[in-house]
Amino acid sequence: MTLLCLRYEFRVKLAIPDSIHLLRDYMNRQNLFCACQPFQNSLTVYYFKSARFGVEESQINDIVKHKFQSKKIPLSMSLSSTKLLQKSEEFQTKIRQRLDYNKNICFSSEQDQILLFGLPEIVDELSTRFQTIKNDYEPKLFKISLKPSEIDYLLAMCRNDLKKMEKDYQSDGVDILSKLANGEIIAPLNVREKIELPISQLARTSTIQFDIQILLPVTAGNGFPFLLAKKFHCYLKTEIDTQQLPVTIPKACVDDESTNSYASTASASSSSSTSTLAVANGSINICMGDLTQEVVDVIVVCIESTKLRAAVINVAGNQVAQEFTTQSSSPQAIVTSSGTLNCKKILFLHWQPENDRTLLKQSVSRFVLEGIAYATANNYTSISFPAIGCGNFGCSIDDISQMMIDAAKQQLVKLQTNLQVSFVIFPQQQQVYDEFCKCINPKQSSIHEGVTSHIKRAMMNVFSKDGGGSQRESTPLKIMMFDKDVVKITLTISANNEDKLLMCKNMIEVLSKTCSSKSDMKDKSDMRKWSQQTLNKYYKYCLDRKVLPTLDVFSGNIQLNGPKEFVSDCEKYFYEVTTDTLRQHQIQAISQGVIWSFESNNGWEKYSLKSTGELEDAYQFKQQWVDIINENMERCRVHFDGNMREECGQRVRQVRRVLNNQQLPDTWEQSDSKRVSLKINSSEYISILQQFNNTMTGKYTQIIKIERIQNERWWRQYAVERDEYKRKFPTLNYEKALFHGCPNDSANLIIEQCFNRSFAGANATVYGHGAYFSTQASYSHSYAKPNASNEHCMFIAKVLFIKPTTGNSSMKTPPPGFDATTDGAHIFVIYLDAQAYGEYLITYK
Repeated sequence: MTLLCLRYEFRVKLAIPDSIHLLRDYMNRQNLFCACQPFQNSLTVYYFKSARFGVEESQINDIVKHKFQSKKIPLSMSLSSTKLLQKSEEFQTKIRQRLDYNKNICFSSEQDQILLFGLPEIVDELSTRFQTIKNDYEPKLFKISLKPSEIDYLLAMCRNDLKKMEKDYQSDGVDILSKLANGEIIAPLNVREKIELPISQLARTSTIQFDIQILLPVTAGNGFPFLLAKKFHCYLKTEIDTQQLPVTIPKACVDDESTNSYASTASASSSSSTSTLAVANGSINICMGDLTQEVVDVIVVCIESTKLRAAVINVAGNQVAQEFTTQSSSPQAIVTSSGTLNCKKILFLHWQPENDRTLLKQSVSRFVLEGIAYATANNYTSISFPAIGCGNFGCSIDDISQMMIDAAKQQLVKLQTNLQVSFVIFPQQQQVYDEFCKCINPKQSSIHEGVTSHIKRAMMNVFSKDGGGSQRESTPLKIMMFDKDVVKITLTISANNEDKLLMCKNMIEVLSKTCSSKSDMKDKSDMRKWSQQTLNKYYKYCLDRKVLPTLDVFSGNIQLNGPKEFVSDCEKYFYEVTTDTLRQHQIQAISQGVIWSFESNNGWEKYSLKSTGELEDAYQFKQQWVDIINENMERCRVHFDGNMREECGQRVRQVRRVLNNQQLPDTWEQSDSKRVSLKINSSEYISILQQFNNTMTGKYTQIIKIERIQNERWWRQYAVERDEYKRKFPTLNYEKALFHGCPNDSANLIIEQCFNRSFAGANATVYGHGAYFSTQASYSHSYAKPNASNEHCMFIAKVLFIKPTTGNSSMKTPPPGFDATTDGAHIFVIYLDAQAYGEYLITYK
């Protein structure tokens, strides 16, 4: 008799260890003499093949493969329901307690499924019973019948109630909050109805919709509407509808043509020289000034222009310097924060000159295009470029100006953006400025009329009956778009608290009005001096801040409507613009050689620059009188009839207007620049160096250059004051040579605007709020802060005074009878712009 072994691979059934008992018991009951043994994932059956036992291999195959059945019951979500796990364990316990367990049925329980094995009818019965348990207790994803607005309300206002509901049914695996945003919940079938009803009751709400005219930023969860809604237990939803309204900008009383021609025929400060060309929805501005003083969104700097780059970084401060250094190894553009500059971003771009004109045009165009692309991509509305290649690179000014202007025009037309593109030219580069202006206004180069004729023509235009004068071309009024924000508010509250809904609405409407402000400013006649460009700039400033301005230029009335905080900003900006405009008129008056003075006990004393500008403007307008604020902050009226006089209460002072015909110094040379370098071997150079060395020997390593300052306007102003001192004090030493140290950028401003008293406090006010000088160059050296190239600047100035007194920090002017203040040793402080002239500028290391 031979013992045969038949091995069956039956992996699925044998995944249940107890299944071997069922097979062995069944074969015994069938009188089949064989033995079953598990081996790994297979079944090994041993039997005798003989007629005596009557066992055939086919019989064994039929039993193993067909008499028993296995079934898998998945528990995909069972982990979230402790109740389902409990019912599953109870069911499994009942199976194990069956009398026929391990005979007709067995099972195996795993984390995510139950495996049944046994006779088919028993497996089917148990599977059906367990499926019923699953259907009742296994959490499932259900859609819930709620509107989107009701779901928003539940999530915003009923979160705590929903959390409590989840906690109450935690054992059932209920999940509401994580799925409710999609209109779904997770719950077993036997619990679904129990939670759907209370959720529906919570979602029973009342809603009201209304609009408010609020111009402050409104974002979800922030601002007073949301705080009020929370107080009243309301859910608030906002939608901002922006309506574009056209705003007509009034016509200026002063011709821009007069302003532009003045810029090309007179030496003015940087901000007075501007020409503008409208292109598509944007504009191109040509400005003479300091790039670091630009008030724009983006300032562009050429990385390879080492002096300009160093100057910008020096003024912007340490933060910008660190940001630039961190990115300096990158071949790409470098973007930094603004630091102390009046912009939002500083954009450093690479540019190198090319000898080939075609390649040069491509590189210049790429430089401008990259800057404009950055500005538009980041939704900026203004950008300022330097005039690249016009300094040390030595490129053709004609080519560079035309290439930069053409590139800007093409981009503005292509993009149809409202971007304001400015090209800022250094004050000493008059030729560069003229060439850029020719590119946007070819007629400008042919304007040669004098300043006075332009002023008179402007006055005639203002007072002509048609508002423009017979010689003045009719120019269309400029339209700007005002983005008016209307906030659509939806308030939702529980139906049980409907009475609070209207209360919340009323409170929001009342408080929204308190966030808006209306400002009325009367008799601001200085607006008559505003150019059209200034008016446009002011309107843009207001509209960008959601403030709607209404200006009556001729009557001087202005109304501002908008957010309270921004209305205040626009009021301040009005006075800033007015002050700047007045200063340009003052410069015009001085440049025309006009001096206004009043008679005092000390003889004739000049009015301040501000008063001089106001008096000259009123005189040119042929007004009978004008009100001014004099040197003692008194409101006075000056009459222009045959007996020119100033009336202040009961006091009357005589007033005179004289022309300044002062001759220029003999040492001055013919030059288009205000700065003329002295030759090292000239007696003038040697004399200045000796004065400097008196206290500076051994305290510097190199004299870079000594420049003579040739500012004709400033000199004539000073010369009138000097001659007055000479007339009053012919035997006294009224003119001194003193030193004034300052940073490089301040030196540029001083050369353009003189030792302006408004700079007082930049370094010190210990001995009074004025311009400080010293007899010792070594002392002034402490205020000559080096630039990025470690270069210092120091003026040798002519300063007028004969009777100083000890000063203190509270002094705005010297006491009566004195014309300067001092520390009693080597420091002297003056208070009149015309009292000093910066004669030489020494640059040294």
